[in-house]
Amino acid sequence: MKSKTLIACLLGLFLISFVSIHHGETVDSRPRPEEFRLPDYREIPNYPFLRQDLNRIQYFGDSHAFQSIFEKLDRLIFEGGESVSIMHIGGSHVQAGTLSNRLRENFFSLAPGLKGERGFLFPFRLAHTNGPGNFKVEYTGTWDGCRCAVKKENCDWGLSGYAAHTFDSLSTVKLWSFDTDSVAYGFNRVKIYHSMDSSTSTVRLDSSMKVTSVFEDSSRQYTEFVLGQSYDTLKFEVVQLDSMQTNFTIQGIQLENDDPGISYNAIGVNGASVPSYLRCGKFQDQLATVMPDLVIFGIGINDAYGPSSRFSRENFEQNYDSLIGLIRQVNPNVSILFLTNNDSYYKRKYPNKNAIEVHQAMLNLARKYNGAVWDLFHIMGGLNSVKSWENAGLAKSDKVHFTSQGYILEADLLFNAFRESYGNYLASRYTREG
Repeated sequence: MKSKTLIACLLGLFLISFVSIHHGETVDSRPRPEEFRLPDYREIPNYPFLRQDLNRIQYFGDSHAFQSIFEKLDRLIFEGGESVSIMHIGGSHVQAGTLSNRLRENFFSLAPGLKGERGFLFPFRLAHTNGPGNFKVEYTGTWDGCRCAVKKENCDWGLSGYAAHTFDSLSTVKLWSFDTDSVAYGFNRVKIYHSMDSSTSTVRLDSSMKVTSVFEDSSRQYTEFVLGQSYDTLKFEVVQLDSMQTNFTIQGIQLENDDPGISYNAIGVNGASVPSYLRCGKFQDQLATVMPDLVIFGIGINDAYGPSSRFSRENFEQNYDSLIGLIRQVNPNVSILFLTNNDSYYKRKYPNKNAIEVHQAMLNLARKYNGAVWDLFHIMGGLNSVKSWENAGLAKSDKVHFTSQGYILEADLLFNAFRESYGNYLASRYTREG
């Protein structure tokens, strides 16, 4: 009897230890800071025109102000706590999606198992314009679009800088988004940003989606749906319920989940300059729902497009002052990273020397707002280097935009610079053994 009792006790202890070990592996598998190793740098081809020796993030003003994003990454990676929100805002470079999506996946790679939300997006197909290839949109009904970059247009714009509207009594939209492994992003909360007044049609999710609650925010102009389970495809309807409801205008969509991770929100409008975003009446209100910890500014290529006589560095900086002011009212502790203009040509014939002025303006702004600068202009080779990029298949013949291969190269260079900066921060903050 005693031997059986002893065997039972030993077996019980073994099972407890086994469960504890495996429970720890699945629940508390986060790395310790002193043992953590960042992923390898992205491999960069050895182009002779590329100045990889300049590939770094430069800090100006109080560099500690930028560390707030690093500290939040610490809490995410080492404690599994709050998520990190990144907003990348620009023009056609961002709208096309290749650059921003590669950066999104690069940021997800910072730590094993790190994932995140798809983040904020606009269903560009409704506005009959190009968009990222990693999310798909199908719809019924007749839709028209407008964008904040077109001066003659005046719409009810929000954070995305785009609006699409329909006057149909019933329209449907289906949307899904994939990561690099062709796996659709999951979500259990949806915000649909849209105009709200007495003439606005009703938006509701498809009956196949289990909705547990609905919340409307008329000041920020969105309807939020909380779902009873995770989905990878969004389906919703726009319905006119009475004669007062005659139209519907969508301004964006945000797909969210409850898992700690990184939300990489890409805001891009073809042809957008800094003043374009200042025209968006609900920009600041809707920005508060994204609450970025890091803003990557890539606006400037359209501001500086043209002869030198038509570009004012002073006006450019003042416009950025206004936009940064809106963002810092939402999050006073936001970290700011400026991406200088790529080298480009005006009318395909004239080297655009305004890029040098934009570079100086961003240095001034970084000093003023304790921000940082990533100098794409000089990293890619400086003035006239876009011709070398074109010859290498990295830039298009307009000598303004990159090819997909060029945008991937840009994203990998920027990620390598960010990874080095975060690695330096980790080395200085945590004592490593050995």
